[in-house]
Amino acid sequence: CAAGSGQLPAFVARMLAHQPVGQPAGLSTEQIIALGAEAGVTDPGFGECVRDGAYRDWVRRSTDAAFDRGVQGTPTVFVDGSRLSELSVPALRAAVEAAATG
Repeated sequence: CAAGSGQLPAFVARMLAHQPVGQPAGLSTEQIIALGAEAGVTDPGFGECVRDGAYRDWVRRSTDAAFDRGVQGTPTVFVDGSRLSELSVPALRAAVEAAATG
């Protein structure tokens, strides 16, 4: 819902910074909308998109796929199917270059 606003990086940063610990239900719809506003999302359709759950199924499938791969937190990075153990720009660059050359 925030992707079309041009504020996706700021929105994601706000979401990650405000993830509730020990609350399996996560953030409420209104909390997500408020974090969007704090991140600069001004699109009037953002709140409606979140309230309607427009991407709920995609989020559920993505989350399930991550859990199936053993992801337990962020950041987790995979390149060409392999999980990176070192999360640095040089390590990522090297992994991408190695994957590109086969």
